[in-house]
Amino acid sequence: MRQKQYQRFDYEVPANGTLSLTSRTRNDFNFVTGLFFFSHSSMADVKVQLRIDGQEVLPIGTDMEIFAWNDSISRNQALWDLYEEKIKAADSPVEIEIDNTANSASKIVSLYLLLENHD
Repeated sequence: MRQKQYQRFDYEVPANGTLSLTSRTRNDFNFVTGLFFFSHSSMADVKVQLRIDGQEVLPIGTDMEIFAWNDSISRNQALWDLYEEKIKAADSPVEIEIDNTANSASKIVSLYLLLENHD
């Protein structure tokens, strides 16, 4: 059994709009231990709210750019460590709301969750 795996969620956020979706984590991993966002376009003025397994991870209005991986930093630097939070994976709901109200073009954004098996 694998001990670590990234799970990717892709979202298309409409121009000047909001996207709200609920997905689920993979059921073969115990915990969500980290996250980061990625987009080929600027995430300036894009806000996010994220809940995993009912726990608020990012409060409403969080600047997505704070948690973004880009060319100037490594993936490990972009990864927000959630190991201590003990957020359950194993088919848990991932509730996300993304606001793109200050942009005139739609945005394709990916959320990467680091999933792990450990006690």
